[in-house]
Amino acid sequence: MAAMIVAAFFLFTGEKGQKQGKRQKQQKQKEESGRDEKIRMSDRRRQTKRSVDVKRTVRVTVGILIYVLFAGMGYMNINILHEQEQYASRLNGCSGTISGTIYEIKETENRQQVFIKIVDAREMSGEEWTGFHENMKLLVYVEKGITLYPGQEAVFAGRFEQPEHAGNPGAFDAYRYYRSQGIFLILSDAELQKTGKQYSHIRAGLRKLRKRISDVIGNLYGEEDASVIRAMLLGERQGMDGGVKRMYQLNGIAHILAISALHIAIIGMTLYRRMRKWGVSYWSAGIGCSILVILYGQMTGLAGSTMRAIIMMGLLLFGKAIGRSVDLLTSTGIAGVWMAVINPYVVLDAGFQLSFAAVTGLAVIVPVLQRVFSKRGSADLINKLGAGTVLQHIFGAGEKIRQSLTVSMATFLATLPVIVYYYYQFPLYGILLNLIVVPCVSIVLTGGIGTVICGCISLQAAGWLTIPVKGILWLYEMLCQGMERLPGAYINIGHIPVKLVVVYYIALLLGLYFMVEVRTDRDSSSDSTQSQKTVRKIKCRIRRKQTAWKDCNQQTIKEWKHRKIRYGVAGMLVMLAFGMYAGCTLDRPFTVTFLDVGQGDGILIRTEQGTNIMIDGGSSDNEKVGEYVLLPALRYYGMVDLDYVFVTHGDQDHISGLLDLYELEHTGIRIRNLVVAKYGDREGLQELINQAEQHGTEVLYMDAGSIFSEPETGASGTFRISCIYPRESDVHADANEASLVLQASIDSFHLLFTGDAGEIAEQQMAETGRLDAVDILKVGHHGSRYATSEAFLQYIKPQYAVISCGKKNRYGHPHEETLTRLQAAGAEVYRTDSSGAVILQIRAGKIMLHGYGG
Repeated sequence: MAAMIVAAFFLFTGEKGQKQGKRQKQQKQKEESGRDEKIRMSDRRRQTKRSVDVKRTVRVTVGILIYVLFAGMGYMNINILHEQEQYASRLNGCSGTISGTIYEIKETENRQQVFIKIVDAREMSGEEWTGFHENMKLLVYVEKGITLYPGQEAVFAGRFEQPEHAGNPGAFDAYRYYRSQGIFLILSDAELQKTGKQYSHIRAGLRKLRKRISDVIGNLYGEEDASVIRAMLLGERQGMDGGVKRMYQLNGIAHILAISALHIAIIGMTLYRRMRKWGVSYWSAGIGCSILVILYGQMTGLAGSTMRAIIMMGLLLFGKAIGRSVDLLTSTGIAGVWMAVINPYVVLDAGFQLSFAAVTGLAVIVPVLQRVFSKRGSADLINKLGAGTVLQHIFGAGEKIRQSLTVSMATFLATLPVIVYYYYQFPLYGILLNLIVVPCVSIVLTGGIGTVICGCISLQAAGWLTIPVKGILWLYEMLCQGMERLPGAYINIGHIPVKLVVVYYIALLLGLYFMVEVRTDRDSSSDSTQSQKTVRKIKCRIRRKQTAWKDCNQQTIKEWKHRKIRYGVAGMLVMLAFGMYAGCTLDRPFTVTFLDVGQGDGILIRTEQGTNIMIDGGSSDNEKVGEYVLLPALRYYGMVDLDYVFVTHGDQDHISGLLDLYELEHTGIRIRNLVVAKYGDREGLQELINQAEQHGTEVLYMDAGSIFSEPETGASGTFRISCIYPRESDVHADANEASLVLQASIDSFHLLFTGDAGEIAEQQMAETGRLDAVDILKVGHHGSRYATSEAFLQYIKPQYAVISCGKKNRYGHPHEETLTRLQAAGAEVYRTDSSGAVILQIRAGKIMLHGYGG
């Protein structure tokens, strides 16, 4: 029995030992295989990480090389353009001959604009100018009847001039505009000496096609509608009706007139989709469409917005060909960098800035607004509704309206500071108006293209196709006129500094960031009601100054603190932005601007209390002084309402611009009170008085002794204007001698505005005893020798004298005798013909006087 027990014991323990040995062996194998698997996984991770690091290194290296390449090209181009600019300044005023290749021709009402890349430039004697850069661009003005072709070599002779800088606040700056195109010289009244026989048949054919399309549009549409269609299809904005152009600008829909991405998409993408349906490959369809849009852009002048749209479409088609998608922000950046490398000065162009600001708004702001204002579950609700049901259409239409409003809002926010900086105002209802206008643009463009194609075959058949296009343009006009009648239709801010634009964009980006953070917090808090309760408990405990912090979720407390900090920073940034805006707009000293109207007078006064005053406004050598000088200056200073307009007498060089302001439509400028002399010229003023009464302006009459004074006192004192002349006994047959003479005073400073008063009027004014010694004299009769007598100067003793006259005027103003008398009297003379507008400011008891831009 004992032996059997021992044997059984050893047998049992032996089997157990064998099993344990097997298990240990299996365990050991598993551990070894797991260790090997971990080693293999670690190796794969290292290899993957090494591959990613290599790819990242390659991408960074390639990116740096591309950046260096583009930066180097941009640096070289900016140096070349700078040298060309310096060379142009040396040729300014010289006469000579140039030979080069014509690359573009534009026709205006009276002459042709010929753009040339210069190959050779010489003096009239035939000697070549040193320091000349080949391929330098030049603008040549020639007669309209001369036949020229793009790509043709030509030789012209004439006088070189640089484009003019803006002579008045808010006026068009020709120098800045042409510099953005790489043009620094103009050859005016040029004489064509020789032309080559060879030219570019493609460009000549495009120009001929453009002329044919323009003629067809003119035959199919009325004059007003035809100008709009030409601007939208051909980029011809020079011949556009002025009233319609101002109406579109005033209501914020002028962007539909520019050749932009919508035009390129309709023309290029329509053909691309059609070619793809026909079985054409991606590469062939993309190349064909690219060639088409490039030719179209060349035909329309290849403006900045057109160039951007062509580049972005080329990237889109290239991405489709290689099977990759194109990011909107990336393609926008590539287009902007490429255009800036070719011509770095293009970044200073208003059209370039507006175009890229709008596209950047679509790429950056739209996704944020869609995320912030999206309704959770709305898309699911639309999908759950039966296809084609009424409810689905209703909810779908609401969703489309919301998306359109988001796009319009994003574009408005992105372009607002640029619009205000260049155009000094923005339409309050422009966002709502664009919701109707923009969707209809595609119909107008498609209908316009269809009528042109049909009109080339049969004008009669195409006439029926113009009905929907004319209807939409009529709708645009009615909507704009309706918007103008609404209160606060446009906000005229006036000129703003660049620093305010920078602060706006910084505040906008930070605002978008905080909007996303708030939305994220809201979404996360809505997913967890317990977190909300915890936060409420924490807030209550903090408010009650309880010390039970250890019982709370420390992470939740930290998130709540960070959220409070973000909201506080956002509030401070908003306050900073508004503070800078208030500082830039409200800190406006007493300002008097003697505008450069040519041969005439035009004076603007803006007081510290915001009263807007104009004294005269006309010119004898500038037919559109109201549109091109007065109106831009009024917008520049934010003068929507002219509280008082004083007119010295009825000569055209003093009232022609005022008549323009009354006759011009869609300006937004209102004249509340017109002040004329009670005694003196009536015949010359009658037309102006009639226009004032028709437009609801109150006509006031002033004689010697009458005083206008502001009720409030500003930082520099109380402003008032007193009439010095004429009295009832001072009536003269000569309208000049009966000019209304005004003396303005603010604090201890006195300004005298004499109109065209001559020596006789000066003597009679001195006899009245109402004249004081003055600090600033607006010299009478534009510096004529028959005004500003020596005795008069000794009586008023002016410290500064301002002469308003035109460049190289036929009257010889200002006369040398007058300048000599002013110099003898110790007056410092400023002239509008040499300094542009003369700007006077009184700030902190000091007088500051300077020429515009000087």
